[in-house]
Order: sequence, then C-alpha cells, then structure tokens
Amino acid sequence: MSLVYSSFPVNSRENCGKYYASKYRSDFKIPGVIYGISYLKNIFIYKNDLVVLSKHIKNGVNIFQCTLDDEKFFVIVKEIQDHPYKQEIIHLDLQRVELTSFVSINIFFNFINLESSLGFKNGGVLIKHLSSVLIKCKVEDIPSYIDVDLSNLSINQVIYLSDLNFDSRFIIPALNYKSKVLVANITGSRIFEDKKDNIKDLKDLKDVKDVKDVKDVKDVRDFKDIDKNKDRTKDKNKDSAKKK
Repeated sequence: MSLVYSSFPVNSRENCGKYYASKYRSDFKIPGVIYGISYLKNIFIYKNDLVVLSKHIKNGVNIFQCTLDDEKFFVIVKEIQDHPYKQEIIHLDLQRVELTSFVSINIFFNFINLESSLGFKNGGVLIKHLSSVLIKCKVEDIPSYIDVDLSNLSINQVIYLSDLNFDSRFIIPALNYKSKVLVANITGSRIFEDKKDNIKDLKDLKDVKDVKDVKDVKDVRDFKDIDKNKDRTKDKNKDSAKKK
C-alpha cells in the first residue's frame, strides 16, 4: 500500500481564548491545535485552505504534511468541530504523528457495485447504517477507504461489519462488540415510488402494475391520495369494530 498524503499550510496562533477565537473567525481564519507526544501548538488555517482540506478528506486523503516554524511533519485530522446550527467549521484538532506510529482513526466506507447487485436490479433501496469505522494501524498503513462490496446483496439482505474483509494490519475495535454491527442493507422497492412521483398524466398509470383501485382514479391527484385513503378506511373500520 503506497502512502497517500497531501500538503496544506498552517500558521502559528499566539492569542487564545473565546474572544480571540471569534476574532480569528471574523477574519476568515479557523483556529485549531496540533498536539502530539511532548508537542502542542496553537494554529489557525485560512478558511479557503480548510475547504481544500475537506475536499482532500472526501477524496480519501487521511494523512497530511504540514510546515510550521520551518519544520515539516505529518498530521492526521482528529476532530473537526462544527457550529451548532450554522454550516460552519469553528475549530480543528490535528495530531502530529510519525509514519511508523500506531494511531486510531475513522475511515469512510466506499460502497461499491450497487448497480450490479441483485437487490438494486429488483428495485431495492440501499440503506447505509454506518458511514465510517474506527481502525487502529500504523500511519503508513492508513487506507483511503474501506470498500463495502454490495454485488451479492439482495433485497432484505444485510451486511454486518464482521462480513467485511479487513486487512490483517488493521485492528477493528467494533468487531469485539457483543452484538453485530450493521453496516448496510437493501430494502423495499423503489420502482413504484419512482413511477408514482413521475406521474403527470393518467396515461402514465398504464405503466404502474402495483396500483390497485385504478378504476376509481379520475385525476392524477386521486392516484397520489390512494394510499392515504386506504389508511383512512382502515382506521374507520377499526373504530366501527370497537363500537360493536
């Protein structure tokens, strides 16, 4: 496995505290910290550089090389803190690492071969229960993604964490849980819902074989209310049964 990393600039930050952190953010600078063994530095990153960093992470880059005080070193992203209600990053935690040191890091899943799976071909919908998993390994062995192969998945079948083929160099703490950890499953049928949403004319109903009570449909709006009317009828029947 070849080492995949990217470089990005960081800058020293002298002033700390809520007041100065807010002031940095108003100047489009995101405060942060780099920590490691006997190492602690307060830093800031320009907002535009942070956008680039986020794109690298989405593309599977988990190791970064920084230069600070004329010194180059590797870091991993430990935490990105978001604003409680604004779509903004307010703080960044980086961990300084050596390539041969062991670290814990969350790695995103890469769901592959969905369209070739039997479940998808039969109109199933993929439900993702996990987007990432915590692994422990050497920094030099950190993968870009963990692949989740969906090619053998049918409707109502599931993939557990224990079903995945992890590299022997990885330690997966979640595999030691007493209960199985669900990663993804294919459920239901999207074909009827897709057609239902795309109906614009009564002639479109001819292509929908799942629909009952089509004879009662005089308008497209009636068709879209069929399910609701059925639920109301069921409720009325229940109420009548209770009164008797």
